[in-house]
Amino acid sequence: MDLEPNYKPEFDSLKTLLLDMAQERSWEALLDMIGDRLLGRPHMVLGRIWLILPGDICPTCPMRQECPDQTECLHLVASKGHPFSETGQPTQIIDDRFKRVPLGVRKVGRIAAESQDIAIKDLAEDSKREENREWARQQDIHTIRGFPLKFKNKVLGVSMQFTRMVIDSPEEGQVWGRIIADHIGAALSNARAFNELEKVTAEKERIESELKFAKLVQEGFLPQEPPSFPNYDFAAEMLPAKYVGGDFFDFIPLKNNRMGIVLGDVSGKGVSAALYMARLLSDFRYIAQADPTPENVLQQVNQIVCERSRHGMFATAIYLLLDRSTNKLQISNAGHHPALLKGIAQNIREVGQSGGIPLGILPDAQYSSEEIQLQEGDLALLYTDGATEPFNENRESFGLDRLHQILQKSNDSPRKMIVEMQKAIEKYTHKVTLQDDLTLLAFKVL
Repeated sequence: MDLEPNYKPEFDSLKTLLLDMAQERSWEALLDMIGDRLLGRPHMVLGRIWLILPGDICPTCPMRQECPDQTECLHLVASKGHPFSETGQPTQIIDDRFKRVPLGVRKVGRIAAESQDIAIKDLAEDSKREENREWARQQDIHTIRGFPLKFKNKVLGVSMQFTRMVIDSPEEGQVWGRIIADHIGAALSNARAFNELEKVTAEKERIESELKFAKLVQEGFLPQEPPSFPNYDFAAEMLPAKYVGGDFFDFIPLKNNRMGIVLGDVSGKGVSAALYMARLLSDFRYIAQADPTPENVLQQVNQIVCERSRHGMFATAIYLLLDRSTNKLQISNAGHHPALLKGIAQNIREVGQSGGIPLGILPDAQYSSEEIQLQEGDLALLYTDGATEPFNENRESFGLDRLHQILQKSNDSPRKMIVEMQKAIEKYTHKVTLQDDLTLLAFKVL
């Protein structure tokens, strides 16, 4: 837009255009706005904007032979004007031989490569190409102005205007042209950033939607309800640090009034840990049916996991075999926390320390087990790191002692005790986002 004797723009119109460009967030709408309200001014034979983008039509590009590297070039993204034509209507053509221009080639490419404005008083006299001089004469083009579109000293593209105005010197109107070009550069950069933000947001929402679905799938692998028996009360809860997690637990029904109970923690968090834990649950269910003896179950699961592991992942686990007819409990531990057992006299002891190393580290690892005779009123608690390691604002962990205290004082059902523990952890951490999955499993002899 030039301040010339033959064309004096209204300053209110210019101000409105610049403000509207600054507020526009749509890439396509911004280019349309620039085309209609700037490049389509009555004095404009042709106004065009090219942006620097990766090369996309290199094999068929008309200017391929002139392109120095064929990696990126100027893409024509807006074209508007009033050339002489049969209809006399404004044209918008972005598919011609100049829809891609190599950097450093022709006037357009040199403006981008050198980051310099240009102003030509008379194209017909200045042009070295016969076809350009003939086109200029046909359209009565006199002035050409070209500006690099920049934002924070980075060239984004080029704006070129071919007009019918006659000027006394090339410098006339360059200041206003530079101001407008800078506004275009800033507006395009903002629109591009907003467009990228929208893409990232949409991708984030897509991922979150998929993770929510994955959470539902993972919950489908875990028991939906604890088992129900006349002489036992069971409860369990798993809260992943992310949408999905690596903690797992299961109640495995077996023959002869026996039941396998497993709780574990896969190294890492997120989707990879969730997939790992899903395979582990399947392994435990399958192997326990053939031989439910705790040390044998862990040994066989470990062998399978070691053969399958390719990424250094492993899992800790504690496996219990409960005989409901005799109240006998056999426990084997694969590098996990021992279970806590509170007797009728309110004493708490750690059980299930016999076992071996975590699953998935060393093939052919051997495991041991211990046997416990449960009594009426005994309450057992199994837990993962998420129950003892949450930090408060002073970076102090919740700790095993606090877990002991809650277990010591609780005379409620396993379900209510688990809820009490979760609330205590939330209060201690002031509801800070969990850094590790939290799983609690408890059962009581009635």
